[in-house]
Amino acid sequence: MSNIPPVADVGMPAAVAAFLYMIRASEHVFPRDVENDAAYNIFYGGARFNDLSDHPVNTGEMKPVKLPDAMCRAAGFGPGCVTTAAGAYQIIKPTWNRVRDKLGLMDFSPESQDRAAIELLEESGAMELLGLDDLEGAIRAASKVWASLPGSTAQQRPKVLAYALDRYAEGLTRG
Repeated sequence: MSNIPPVADVGMPAAVAAFLYMIRASEHVFPRDVENDAAYNIFYGGARFNDLSDHPVNTGEMKPVKLPDAMCRAAGFGPGCVTTAAGAYQIIKPTWNRVRDKLGLMDFSPESQDRAAIELLEESGAMELLGLDDLEGAIRAASKVWASLPGSTAQQRPKVLAYALDRYAEGLTRG
């Protein structure tokens, strides 16, 4: 069991907020799209969307994007696969739909995206490691969900550990 209480109980602990900041900074153009929270409205590849009533593919505002075959293979898919990654945490449509339904999220607002990302951290085991002050272990666990984190095998230019640790430290100071 994680030492970090649920967000709904006490608000977001600093370590969780810093970890989420690190993910946003790894998934997007930093600092441009992170410091101003633009990342919450960015689709894979940099396209912007406006409708936050649901995932932008569910609303029809965005369409899936074809990935290079090498990325498809690295992710365990065949040639011609697509991504629907959207928002601050680049959550794909099927994952969003599952987590949205599980948590009863009403929209794709920044708050809902944060809650979904926290759920994915819980599911990956990263939250427990973060609660045990094992930051590098938490990053390794989360790299199975987020292609931009150190240790990811998704071949989408993962960041180096020093970068992730620096963004985490910055996230702690943003409190």
